[in-house]
Amino acid sequence: MDISTQSINQKKIESNYNQQVRKLNYEHQKKISKIKTNNEKDIDIETSKSEQNIYQFQNRQKNRLERIREHYSNSLKVMKKRFDQELNRLKKNVLASKTKIYGDEDDAFKDRVELKTDVKNYDKYVEVIVHIPKALSSNLFTSIDQRDVKINLSRSYDDEYVENDERIRFNKNQTVTKELKVADILKESNLTKIIMDNKTIFKIEKA
Repeated sequence: MDISTQSINQKKIESNYNQQVRKLNYEHQKKISKIKTNNEKDIDIETSKSEQNIYQFQNRQKNRLERIREHYSNSLKVMKKRFDQELNRLKKNVLASKTKIYGDEDDAFKDRVELKTDVKNYDKYVEVIVHIPKALSSNLFTSIDQRDVKINLSRSYDDEYVENDERIRFNKNQTVTKELKVADILKESNLTKIIMDNKTIFKIEKA
């Protein structure tokens, strides 16, 4: 074999070697790239799992805190309701004891008197009807000032009670007044009082 032939063969061998090296490098880089890609996917998956776990944990803690706050708020409402009920009970007991001390438990003046009235208009006169029991009619009076009608009911109450061998007497007076206005001028001098079982009628002539 001459020198030229040896040179050609050597070049072929070198060329094949270089091709094999490049191929191996390519395959190696391909494998490395694949490993990196897979690792990145694994990292992304693990990161996503971790974030999801953290989110779920935060939600569980948030819900737990909300339940605790709600339970605490409801407990406060129940305690306040019980406290208000107990306070009202104590107030009633104190008032009842004072009423008993003063002898007012059967006091007829504790209830407010309401003067319920009706006005009926006729051609020559006006009727002012006051709805009260007949027993109170003697204490019912009226005064007229042109179109103004004033109704007055006076009540008195005498009582006594004995406590610790002491006799206590007392007297109470009360006046209830109601003012009305009518369309026509009235004559106070021409007034008639009509007493019935459950009402008293003032018949007042027009001027």
